[in-house]
Amino acid sequence: MKKPALLFLAHRIPFPPNKGDKIRSFNLLKSLARDYRIYLGAFVDDSEDWQYEAELRKYCAEVFLLGIQNRQKYRTFTAFFKNEALSLPYYRHTRLKSWVDEKIQTEQLTRVFVYSSAMAQYVQGPAYQDMHRIIDFVDVDSEKWREYSRRRNWPMKWLYRREADRMLHFDRVIAAEFDASIFVSAHEAAVFK
Repeated sequence: MKKPALLFLAHRIPFPPNKGDKIRSFNLLKSLARDYRIYLGAFVDDSEDWQYEAELRKYCAEVFLLGIQNRQKYRTFTAFFKNEALSLPYYRHTRLKSWVDEKIQTEQLTRVFVYSSAMAQYVQGPAYQDMHRIIDFVDVDSEKWREYSRRRNWPMKWLYRREADRMLHFDRVIAAEFDASIFVSAHEAAVFK
């Protein structure tokens, strides 16, 4: 019997499992692959990691990877004009969006697992409301940015606090919109209450 399909979106290639978020994302991917045909979409932020695409194909029906380009770093500043978190345009890419929408259509995907809130933008909104969407907030980015702001002086203090506030707003919208949310700790889950 054919396994059901699952879209898995990650902000960073989930391989090699050699540090915190990659250990977690790879083990989730490996576990889900036992019961689902995985369609993985992720970014590569270290050129050394391209060599692991073949390893991921052992667990996935399809792997779509995009490198983080320098222009994506500059694109983050468009967030100031849209009053959104800087992290969102950093991880926004038209090629990944097209691939996601194509896979949802052609593979009739009804399930998605999002690893890291910045990736939720690919399946956010009314067009995706009939999908079963689960998000793993990993390390709650808004709290990470808030902690950074406490240790910096102006202007970085202001910038990090702004990012914390915008990400928290986005994270709460996503948590309300998605079917289920996963947090690393009870403390991080409490941020959303």
